[in-house]
Amino acid sequence: MKRKFILFSVLYGLLFIGTNMVHAITPAFFQSRAFGDYMFGVAFGCMSLTNFLLSPFWGTYAGRLGYIRCFVFGIAGYVVGQLLFYLARTELAAILARLFTGLFVSSFSISGVLYISALGGAEKRGKYVAYLAAVQTACGAAGYFLGGMLGTVSFAAAFIGQAAICLASALLAALLVKEDHPRQQEPVSLRMLNPFRSFLDLRGIMTGMLAVFLAATFFSSFTTNCFDNTFNYYIRDQFSFPTSYNGAIRAAVGLLGMTANFLLNPLLARRGRLRRSIVWVFFAGTLALLALTAARTIPLFLIFSMGYYLANAVYLPIQQTLGAEDGRGTAYGAFMSIRSLGQMAGGLLAGLLYTVGARIPFYAAALGFLLAMVFSMINEKQTQA
Repeated sequence: MKRKFILFSVLYGLLFIGTNMVHAITPAFFQSRAFGDYMFGVAFGCMSLTNFLLSPFWGTYAGRLGYIRCFVFGIAGYVVGQLLFYLARTELAAILARLFTGLFVSSFSISGVLYISALGGAEKRGKYVAYLAAVQTACGAAGYFLGGMLGTVSFAAAFIGQAAICLASALLAALLVKEDHPRQQEPVSLRMLNPFRSFLDLRGIMTGMLAVFLAATFFSSFTTNCFDNTFNYYIRDQFSFPTSYNGAIRAAVGLLGMTANFLLNPLLARRGRLRRSIVWVFFAGTLALLALTAARTIPLFLIFSMGYYLANAVYLPIQQTLGAEDGRGTAYGAFMSIRSLGQMAGGLLAGLLYTVGARIPFYAAALGFLLAMVFSMINEKQTQA
């Protein structure tokens, strides 16, 4: 089992090196096409939309097609979508390409986690999934860095490099990873494929405490994606950073996030009272965002950005733990769906607000974290009632 886990983790990491390569050059790519400033958010929001809508489909069919088959098929579809994105010469073509790409993201991400979960069994499932998340974070940062460096050569080099690495991961998975988990035979119903099913299923278990927690989840996810999309475009548009700088900065962010996950989060977990801890994390993130909006020099802007990214890295594992706290799949499904909705809203609003003012999305992100902090405070009080 351990050898299979290591092999798949290597291939999964290789995939996420590839999938993150083009992120570093996307702002410069949009500018080269003379797309509107809003496009960075709209394009991401469109990909998030189809990813959200197709998640139940891939979650249902991964076990029927086979986890590795689904993994390989999803990568192939993703690569086609990315090549269509590269060939896009109009905003409409780019949006359609992003919508197409989003159809396949859940295919490889869900099937990968399900394969590892089945491999680990009840005893090692949590540990294996946590390790896989760490691999994804580290390799995602490496992908940003590699893509940023290739972008200084040409956009084509970054896109071709991405396609080659992703397809290599798919081919090696098809050749080396054995599909040794029995396929599921449960009949499929339309209800199982409904992306809003998790919300409908909440009717029987919804409490005031869960509603407040989901509100905090929405606003924190909104902030994460509003900031990320704006930051990538802003440092290119306002500071004229080359793609190599973007890649290096995001690699540093990835290392910072890993350090926080290995040092701060275990400490907070040992202390307990996670609902109180997350309030202070959101408070620190809000302060960093407000300081960032006031910064008038590039070094200060980047320093406060790193402060925000530290808070962002710390809150995510805490929130995931709280989302799965009661062990009910229905509640965790709603948690993931709310995060997806926040992701879409953050990406779309970031692009639209940027056309009004380059720093306005950062104010929106700060407001999102502030609201997440307020709802988390209420949530923490509810646990004491």
